[in-house]
Amino acid sequence: MNNEFYCFMCETLNKLTGSTIDKYNIEADLSTFEINSLLFIKLIVEIEEKYGFEFDDEYLILEKMNTINAIYLITQKYVDGLKQV
Repeated sequence: MNNEFYCFMCETLNKLTGSTIDKYNIEADLSTFEINSLLFIKLIVEIEEKYGFEFDDEYLILEKMNTINAIYLITQKYVDGLKQV
């Protein structure tokens, strides 16, 4: 899932911010791309809709999921959990 996820994230972030973000930015802090709390929630909704789950409230904090890779690692746990059901 990781390459497909990183491409999805970059496309979504580019759409939301108008920036040029690529897979080489996976460890960059999202604030670098001017992601505020509103854009962060929009990003979360995009992920939830694409992958068919909802993040627990504890993850809906920008400081906890502040890089593309951090979001990937948490998303992977949910996606793996869905496959086991």
